[in-house]
Amino acid sequence: IAPTALMMIHDPSTCAMGNKADMEKAIILLDEVKESIINAYETKSHLSRNKIAKLMSDETWLNAKKAHEMGFVDGILFADNKKSVPEKGTEPDKKEPDEEKTEKEDSLTAMTYSKLKNLSAFLSKVSASAEPVKGTPIDQLEKRLSLLKY
Repeated sequence: IAPTALMMIHDPSTCAMGNKADMEKAIILLDEVKESIINAYETKSHLSRNKIAKLMSDETWLNAKKAHEMGFVDGILFADNKKSVPEKGTEPDKKEPDEEKTEKEDSLTAMTYSKLKNLSAFLSKVSASAEPVKGTPIDQLEKRLSLLKY
């Protein structure tokens, strides 16, 4: 989980429309969905079913540390990368500027979104490459695609 994230544990909800029988079906569905969520939370957190059901009914908000303490998440991103204070008389390890920059970029990647990077990654997967590829050549695929327009 991101260190600044919040996790909300709540009862399932739905929108329903119809007669009494339809409303009763919606209630049965919500009860079943809640049981399914409790099953998942119980497996993950090892909390009691009653405790989980109460957290859900109370609409509980958990910060990253609390979610981790309660077992809902495996860990907090970057928690192992805390900066240590060097002892007196010792110098901290100096990193090369490029190495420092790469580490910072890698750690930020998990929490950032870039349209340009996303588009570049997509295009690199779908664009034609210079290497011979098994399958239908791109010019034939384009020709077939143009026939579908009409």
